[in-house]
Amino acid sequence: MNVIEEFYYRQTAAVRETLLVMRDFILSRDPAITEHWKYNMPFFYFRGKMFCYLRINRQSGQPYLSMFDGKFIEHPLLQQESRKRMKILQIDPESDLPVEAISWILDRGLEIQRSRGNRGVPTR
Repeated sequence: MNVIEEFYYRQTAAVRETLLVMRDFILSRDPAITEHWKYNMPFFYFRGKMFCYLRINRQSGQPYLSMFDGKFIEHPLLQQESRKRMKILQIDPESDLPVEAISWILDRGLEIQRSRGNRGVPTR
């Protein structure tokens, strides 16, 4: 088992199931999305650029999805808090996933990445 698989499988059953569904959902959005181990968490890249990552909140023990360029994505479920560039979507492993919201957020993130190219700041 590699380090990424170990991360998923050392979680509680509900969190592990949620994370694995999220992983498959992210990777299925576009064949150019790849998963890597970075900063002790599963990190997803789109065409070699940081896209999003999955993490566990240390206080609550609940997973969340963090969008790398989240500051450019407006959605009521995304939270910026004190982050400058990223926004997160907290996920309750005991509830159904907000599939439509996740799909919209990931698709918007991909649009931003595609529009950036090598220019830097994405268009809104």
